[in-house]
Amino acid sequence: KYPEFQKALIEGKVGELFMIARSPLLPTEDTFELVAASMQRFSDLGYHYVLTAAANQWTGAAFETIGGVRVHFAPYRAKKTVKDSGCMFYIIRLK
Repeated sequence: KYPEFQKALIEGKVGELFMIARSPLLPTEDTFELVAASMQRFSDLGYHYVLTAAANQWTGAAFETIGGVRVHFAPYRAKKTVKDSGCMFYIIRLK
């Protein structure tokens, strides 16, 4: 369905950012800068896409801020609550 992504995957041009973590000791703006710098590094290495699984809302916000698209969401709770979180899967196109 997505031939450009399939081609990049076959060519090894799809990276995975395994974990985006945030520490209360690191200011939020610095953490977002680290995420942006990570995307730049993937781009410098020739990757066309980066995938990440977001297990919390902060990670989702970080990826959405830099242009990522949520392609999947599975809530942790069967009954939705106001602050419901879940596992989200994001993709960002670098090139």
